[in-house]
Amino acid sequence: MPVLAPAFCIITGKRGTYQLALPEPRYNCSRTDVDELDDSWHSDWLDNPKLTEGCQHPLHPGLILDVFTPTLEVPEFDGNPGSYTFACKWIGDARGKTPTKFISRGSSRTIGVGFDQFSEKYLSWNAHPMPITGTASTNTINHAGNTFANGDAIAFPALTGSSLQAGSSSALAATYYVINRTIDAYQVSATKGGSVISLGSNITAGYVLDARFVVGTVHPLWPNMMVTAAAPIDTGTRWRNVDVTYTGMQFGKPFHRIITCGSVQMSSSDPIAWDFPGGWTTELNSNVQLPEIGCVDTYLGSDTLPTELVPSASASVGTPPDPPDIISIYITVDDSKLIHNWPNGWSIVDVSHSDTINSQAGVSVWRKVWRFIFPVSIK
Repeated sequence: MPVLAPAFCIITGKRGTYQLALPEPRYNCSRTDVDELDDSWHSDWLDNPKLTEGCQHPLHPGLILDVFTPTLEVPEFDGNPGSYTFACKWIGDARGKTPTKFISRGSSRTIGVGFDQFSEKYLSWNAHPMPITGTASTNTINHAGNTFANGDAIAFPALTGSSLQAGSSSALAATYYVINRTIDAYQVSATKGGSVISLGSNITAGYVLDARFVVGTVHPLWPNMMVTAAAPIDTGTRWRNVDVTYTGMQFGKPFHRIITCGSVQMSSSDPIAWDFPGGWTTELNSNVQLPEIGCVDTYLGSDTLPTELVPSASASVGTPPDPPDIISIYITVDDSKLIHNWPNGWSIVDVSHSDTINSQAGVSVWRKVWRFIFPVSIK
């Protein structure tokens, strides 16, 4: 028969967990810090898996049990379970589904050709490498006590076995999404809400993190911005304060152009003149060396390096876009007194990377080098 106690009840012979109406739960929600919740629970089971350190709150999955104090209210008697009151302190994100809380973001963007960069700050339970294994027959990641939720983006900084792409010295870790999650396992898909990916073979060892904290993974909103630094700091707990730096390209940028004449940098509006010492009394008294004009365009982009353009003097690709104006020079002397230059006009002489985030990254700074050579000059 039921045994009554103040503010809650025990059902004899049935183990249960109930939140108490008294005392009222007390919240402490913060924009820039960990949220806290203090409440009390009844259980007729002292070793209750629903009330152990690190477990998720039954009503607020973004909160994790940090401290609990059980107090015996009714002793066990004649085979009937006892009654315990658990005073609990939960911490995390009271509004979220997982124990990762976004704190702040800063950004910096320039019109120059350099990379965009911004930073984000998080508090997270999932910012440290957590050991996992994998069972190929069920395509299941074995991760006891995980606090992920379906749809969470995750990545593997290291794996032994399976066909999943983990981070290595020659590859960046791929981003996967949790599906069919349980407290001790889950499966993954290549896209959010997608189908289960085959593991191919068992994972004998490996580590997993929230993808936002794995270097090389892309930002969830900006596909050309990737994690280039993650700095987690803890105070002896699984909670990490994490500063994450993203580098890449938020939006396309105008290219940067440098024009040179005779290796001297100049603007497109600068006049060009040649001095002839002593004046030009006859063409035999002077040498005329017409300068080579250079045009270097530098781009920030996610396109593949267009190496098929190198080298070329054809009109279709040998002329830069929106080329600088060049006034033609006509020389009327005996043809035997002229040097014929070839190739003449515009040609592209180099396409190369100037800077890259990583050899496996999809965003880089690259440049095209063009030159203009006059058709003839005087011997």
